[in-house]
Amino acid sequence: MRGFELATGPLASPGQPVTIAAGGFALDSAFLFPGTTETALDPDLLSGAWTHCCMELAVSAGEVLSFSVPQIAAAVASATGGGHLRHGSPDQDHDLVFKAFIDPDNTLSDIAPLNLRSGLGAVRLDWTASPGAQRYDVSYRAPGDPTFQAAGSTRQPWFVDVRTSSSGPRFYSVTAVGTNGSVSTTSILSAAPLPEHVAAQSLGDGPASSATACQGGELAQTFTVETAGRLVGIELGTETPYTGSFVEVLDANDVRLADANPLSSGRGQIAPLDPILPGASSGFFDLSSSNVNLNVGDRLKIVVHGGGSPCVSLRDSVDAYAGGEEWRDGVPQPDRDLAFRVLVE
Repeated sequence: MRGFELATGPLASPGQPVTIAAGGFALDSAFLFPGTTETALDPDLLSGAWTHCCMELAVSAGEVLSFSVPQIAAAVASATGGGHLRHGSPDQDHDLVFKAFIDPDNTLSDIAPLNLRSGLGAVRLDWTASPGAQRYDVSYRAPGDPTFQAAGSTRQPWFVDVRTSSSGPRFYSVTAVGTNGSVSTTSILSAAPLPEHVAAQSLGDGPASSATACQGGELAQTFTVETAGRLVGIELGTETPYTGSFVEVLDANDVRLADANPLSSGRGQIAPLDPILPGASSGFFDLSSSNVNLNVGDRLKIVVHGGGSPCVSLRDSVDAYAGGEEWRDGVPQPDRDLAFRVLVE
């Protein structure tokens, strides 16, 4: 990968950040520098905002990449591929005006390391893309079993092994298949799905924006428990790093059941909650020490108290969750929901 060019309005300052990702995980980051084009790109010249990045980032045929550029005005055209995102949500009717540059290569290179991440009912695999790969074949074996079984094939440098019955650990192998050969890598460690289950969630993957809690303010979300178990934690769509904010869980009578200590820092990313990996694109508040048991049908409330500086911004979306609603400083917002997930075990 060589870089990107983008039609934008005037940049607030040179060096606006741009992040390149695959499957929701950042691969590289660089900075945009000003151009002169605001509505269209010259087919032969470099006239838009541009970045030289990713010189060591290998990509393969058919791989889907995304790049995100926060806090700029970018030219938007009618849809061609439906890949545009507004505030992290799909906008199927538009695409940004851009060009991506690549140095052609068909080398079938090493795809190691193979990284495994335990998720909800699944394990996610990530590896290094190989420019010469036409596809990647994924297989697994159980500990003590020398024979690998096919899990599936993909053109992306990542794969999600969804478990519908088996929840035991597995070793994995990935083979990059090219026109004239193949290369493989095998995981050193095994991985199994997380033991936690979802008690309630709204991923925030509809049309979305931010809701903000500053010092002395609060944001809240009511929810209905769908899976019983011991409360483990709360996941929220934290879109900015936060300082001093804390979370509590209240019952239907506003009695506190659990709370997380104030946090001095946190992950901030404009994206829906990852459907498989808790905390991958959000903030996670550990409540496992609370020893609170949740029962199916319980109506509870998550409350986020703003504290310190800066204000904490949480992802919220249109009313996409039927089991509750968002609250802002004690006032219900029946047409909005915070992005959240409640985990139990």
